[in-house]
Amino acid sequence: MDTRSKYTQDIYATAAVVQRMMHACLQHLFDEIGVAPSQLQVLHLIRQHQPISLKVLAAELRLTPGAITQLVDGIVSAGYVTRSESSEDRRITVVSLTDAGTEVVKKLEHMKQSLLTKVVADLDDDELAVYLRVQQKMLTYLEEYSAKVKK
Repeated sequence: MDTRSKYTQDIYATAAVVQRMMHACLQHLFDEIGVAPSQLQVLHLIRQHQPISLKVLAAELRLTPGAITQLVDGIVSAGYVTRSESSEDRRITVVSLTDAGTEVVKKLEHMKQSLLTKVVADLDDDELAVYLRVQQKMLTYLEEYSAKVKK
């Protein structure tokens, strides 16, 4: 096996392990706060687009209306989100973050940033810049590939 093939295999294997380990570390953070990763994703989208309808939220996350209702029910009962009628059409239900929801999102973002800062602490600025450029190139390729596959 040539060197490039070996590197490619090692990168793939390492990326998979890094992804699993980061997921495990983040899961620990989510457990500390009592928010599931899927709920955090919903909270982030609500924060960006609030108020947002459940229909739009489901479409953004590619979930069924039933699945989004179940996810939202959990964060409503936790006090992170409120439901209300749309000001434009009372048949539409919209959700918005409460102050507690805003705080939990900020806290989790801070915890994630702190973890990532520790993960890359041993990289100097040049290594970090190269790593970012490599990830961006890979992401660009994957986005282009994904767009072609969807056609």
